[in-house]
Amino acid sequence: MNTVKAFIERGDDGNYSVYIDLDDKTLNYGIHGTGNTAKEAVADFNSAYEAW
Repeated sequence: MNTVKAFIERGDDGNYSVYIDLDDKTLNYGIHGTGNTAKEAVADFNSAYEAW
């Protein structure tokens, strides 16, 4: 598993998003996660990452 720089943001709707820094060339694809909490968003991000 690679280490990537990811950002966590809370949207206006109160949900959280996690996404990678697209300037970081560690991965050659984009990936993100979402959830009602930061913890859920990170878990969704990790699940999507592992599915690749």
